[in-house]
Amino acid sequence: MSGAANNLKIQSRGTLRQYGNTTWFVTQQRQIRLANNTTANYYFITSANTRVRGWVKTGSLKKSTRSFTNLYNVAKSKLDHRYVYGAVGPNTFDCSGYTKYVFQQAAQKTLPRVAQAQYRQYPKISKQRAQKGDLVFFGSGTGSISHVGIYVGGGKMIDAQDNGVKNEKVYVPWWHAVGYSRPVNFGA
Repeated sequence: MSGAANNLKIQSRGTLRQYGNTTWFVTQQRQIRLANNTTANYYFITSANTRVRGWVKTGSLKKSTRSFTNLYNVAKSKLDHRYVYGAVGPNTFDCSGYTKYVFQQAAQKTLPRVAQAQYRQYPKISKQRAQKGDLVFFGSGTGSISHVGIYVGGGKMIDAQDNGVKNEKVYVPWWHAVGYSRPVNFGA
């Protein structure tokens, strides 16, 4: 990674591999003429926590399919599909089978099979900090989870329930929301 300008002097300061699975945001793109009269395309990138930034060759990054938009599109594509207890898709679902299916298809994330295990597995998020793509859990308490849905913002979720896959409000008289978790940070 190095400084920027059309007369860019390339200095390596490390590799992206040393940052593991960091999310990078591209804010600029430049084509640079190299000393051997060839050109190379570079991106100016910033890490999600904004602590690391610099220029990298465009081939050093790959576009992630892990976005809330992608998750939401997969989730919406199953609206009105039938509910069947124990089903994990692709055409029928129970609540945790639905969340497992959507996260696998949209984010290549394998969730545990049942709602209680999904709740236990991932970092807990307060209602106030809930973001699009978080899971919202229902039951009589955190030790007795009986339902899960995908939070889509605005107090709504998409879930598989007795009437099939629906887009509905999280806070209604027949549900008792007991918590949220974040299997994937979409940065929503």
